[in-house]
Amino acid sequence: MSPFSVSQQKAYISADLNSTLLFQFLFGIYTGVFPATIYVYLHKENRSVTKDRIVIGSIAVLYGVTALIMIPLNWFYTDDMICTNGGTRADMFNESTTVELPAGLTLMRDLKTFIGFFLADGLLVWRCSHAHGRSFKRTLLPIGLLIVEIAIVTCTTVYQCLFTVVPDFVTVEQAKVLDRLNAAKFVSVAATSLIATLMICRQIYICTAPGSSSRRRYRIIINALIQSSALYSASVIFTAILDFLDTGALESSFTVAVTSQYASALVEMFTGLAPTLMVGQLALSSGYASYEETKLSSARLPSELLVHGDTQPDIEMQQFPSQREENEEIMMVNRQSDILHKGDRKAAFDITKTYVGACF
Repeated sequence: MSPFSVSQQKAYISADLNSTLLFQFLFGIYTGVFPATIYVYLHKENRSVTKDRIVIGSIAVLYGVTALIMIPLNWFYTDDMICTNGGTRADMFNESTTVELPAGLTLMRDLKTFIGFFLADGLLVWRCSHAHGRSFKRTLLPIGLLIVEIAIVTCTTVYQCLFTVVPDFVTVEQAKVLDRLNAAKFVSVAATSLIATLMICRQIYICTAPGSSSRRRYRIIINALIQSSALYSASVIFTAILDFLDTGALESSFTVAVTSQYASALVEMFTGLAPTLMVGQLALSSGYASYEETKLSSARLPSELLVHGDTQPDIEMQQFPSQREENEEIMMVNRQSDILHKGDRKAAFDITKTYVGACF
């Protein structure tokens, strides 16, 4: 006889089914956001070939692994739980708690988790590095956290694969170890995301004067970064807390297991949706900032100078250049180092502000 009551069985089956439906609903939103983000990004001004490959490639792969792995996996699992092995409520409950999927599908799910975290946080750390002028020393903390995150996610993925390919490996004690590894994985993911976001925001505040037009324009970028990071990090931290609370036995942590059904669905979706939203918001904010820059420049200079003048614009007015080659970026880093060596901090701030604008 099952140690779980009828109400507990219904609650667990309901959470399993409803979390899958929630994931499908959010994927419908994701499907609308993804092409809109690509369209907005391709029509922004400050683009380069290298940045296009990194940004578009990352969000395209994130969407691809979600659509090609998680959607078919959920489809197969739901059909197996309800139709194939769901003759009675007890059968559906047993199928839901054991989750006996083919080894190939389970390995694909674990691979999707690894790719998702790597690309989502890697894209954010890349932006942080560019915002700091590609200085390895100044971005050592987020880069180090990303390396630690990759190591922990790799260990967790390998451990989960052992659960799939070695049936005798599955014990209550090993399940507790897996829960702790998952919790550490989510903590490292949240730490990388939050630190990289805070460092970008700090760099923007350092390089803009309080109350200046630059600070007002970059506030849009700060809001986009904070909103995206909060959505992503909150779901990850909540899942980490649940994994720390999980005892490895369903009888003693039933409420945690039910809640984890929804939390896991949110993490799987926000891993791809949050970076895509961030790219779209930053592309829109870039266009708005360019519009504000044009208005300010038109107010300060005669129209004939803006259209026919031969004078090169000031660096402060080049917050969002249309094209930038790699050699020009390297020259700007060298110039910034020379200026800092000479003590001209104001000009160095202008150059750093140009970098902050160019990376978005």
